[in-house]
This record gives sequence, C-alpha cells and structure tokens, in this order.
Amino acid sequence: MDKRCKLFYAIYQVLLMHEGPIHEFTLDMEVDGSCVEIDHILHHLSKKNTLKILKLDLDAGIDEGHRLPISLFSLQHLTSLYLHGCALYQQRSFNEFGCLTTLHLGSVWTYVKTLLRLLSSCPLLRRLTLDCECSVIFRSGDTTIVDLFKCLPLIEYLNVVLFIVEIILSTW
Repeated sequence: MDKRCKLFYAIYQVLLMHEGPIHEFTLDMEVDGSCVEIDHILHHLSKKNTLKILKLDLDAGIDEGHRLPISLFSLQHLTSLYLHGCALYQQRSFNEFGCLTTLHLGSVWTYVKTLLRLLSSCPLLRRLTLDCECSVIFRSGDTTIVDLFKCLPLIEYLNVVLFIVEIILSTW
C-alpha cells in the first residue's frame, strides 16, 4: 500500500470512528487528476453536516485543479471555506451557504457564471479573497467586475490578487 492510500485509509478510519460533530477539516496535499478519495471524504463530512471550517489546499501543479463534488455544496453550516487548487464546474444551482462569512479562492478553475452563483449563495459573506494568480476563469457573456460586487452586499474585506491583466478567457 503506497503512502497516499495509507493516508486516506487513516483519515477514513478516524472519520468513521468519530462519533461527535466535526467542526473543522483541513486537507493540504498534492493531487493528480481525479482523486476520488477526496470526494468520499467530502461526502462523509456532508452527511454529518456539522462542519464549520473547511480548508482544501490541493496542489495540482500546472494542471486543472481537483473537480469538487456536488456534496461540497451541501455543507450548510460552513462559516469559512478555503479552496486552493480546485475546479468548480457545477452547472446546477447551489444550496445557499447561509452561514458562510469567509471565502478564499486561490488557483481555482471555474466559469464566471459559476463564481457569481457561488457568491450569490452566500448572503452573509463579509470576507472574500480571490487569488487569481494561477486561476483560470472562463468567460461567457458580458459579465463585469460590477456584477461581482452586486453579489457582495455585506463585504467588509475584499482582497483580489491578479497576476495577468486579462484573466477571463472566452469559451469556444
């Protein structure tokens, strides 16, 4: 059994044996392509639905980030969400992240409409970091930065990091 399998096996064992609520979960690792184990962990955490803080720092190198499963969007009690090295391509509407106050997106691959739907699903969002240094955001339509701000009525802290002036790519 390789180190990665041993790590995920250990995480599964802890999650399965733990009887109380889980309030915070952090996973910081390199990923390659599809990592179904991460999807299983998120699914398990969504069944308990007690998670308040989720940090996923998934280094995929220059490749597209790990495609997050739909179960992520059923974590209704999250107050803080940190995503790095992930891909958000959910075409369906999100459940509302009614408790989310802090969101950090770094090196995320997504569509502009998906990003706007995500931000619109967070009515209490006060802190937002968009670290677009290594992100790819696919453009569709006439979306502007003004549309982004319309989704953030309660924002108190906004940090946007751009590496390239033009980060929004047209789809084919």
